[in-house]
Amino acid sequence: MAEDGRIPAHYPLRELHGAGYEERTKANVRDSDGTLILYFGKIIAGTKLTAESCRLMGKPCLAVNLAEGFSEALIERLLEFLHLNKIKELNVAGSRISEEEEAYAMTRLFLERFLHELKLVE
Repeated sequence: MAEDGRIPAHYPLRELHGAGYEERTKANVRDSDGTLILYFGKIIAGTKLTAESCRLMGKPCLAVNLAEGFSEALIERLLEFLHLNKIKELNVAGSRISEEEEAYAMTRLFLERFLHELKLVE
């Protein structure tokens, strides 16, 4: 489940039956090679739990403050983070749209630019 309802079946996800938000957050950190946190000004609530889980599990984590805008340098920083940490499965976390209105639009734009750089989207 996502904040806006059931996640479509075409996404290759494994549901944690009966798990709450905290358990899902920790499982996402545990089951990935590293985490990208996209936040807006301040890391709060569940995003803070994600950052703390990365620290406790010794998992690589890159936090990007999208409130400061972003540039090609940030995309390069993410690419370097992925390369240096040999990340194949990336957990992407950040503010919910109910916590930060700009979250969805800014996150989508950042990820589209990133995927374009990887030549995964046109």
